Amino acid sequence: MKPRFGILLMGMFVCLVGSSHAGASVSAGKSLFDAGRWRGSFSVGSGQSAGDTYMVAGLGVGYFIANGLEAGFDGEAWIGASPQTYKLTPGLRYVYSGFEKFWPYVGAFYRRTFYEGWDDLNSYGARYGAYMSLGGNAYAGLGGVYEKLLDCNESVYSSCTSTYPEITFSLSF
Repeated sequence: MKPRFGILLMGMFVCLVGSSHAGASVSAGKSLFDAGRWRGSFSVGSGQSAGDTYMVAGLGVGYFIANGLEAGFDGEAWIGASPQTYKLTPGLRYVYSGFEKFWPYVGAFYRRTFYEGWDDLNSYGARYGAYMSLGGNAYAGLGGVYEKLLDCNESVYSSCTSTYPEITFSLSF
């Protein structure tokens, strides 16, 4: 299956499941994004780099330091091709919970990417999108990311910036 087709299918699944449970909350008057709550997330999918296709698996954790404002730390492993790649990403994200059926978010991050056998790279970027309830403490996100490589050598990399879709599944506790 081509990665774009998989992303499209996953997006449709998230929209269908999210709309069937839209408006669900943790409990009356409480938000999934209140100060003092934690986020745990996972992701799985495929990605392409330098003409190779990778299986991508990720885990993340975040803490809401204020209502809607999360400080988080996420990691990804790109495996199945060479070089294997590992990414560590601290960041901040703001979630606006003023709507009933979806919650828009924006964020900024710094990333350190470790390559097996190559020099490591640093990057920074921004993300945007919306979360939808899956019921109870579970929610899914669909959005996009803009990323810029630092100290990028354009004779080595075809581009020093990239944009790509983002699909996440998270639990709030």
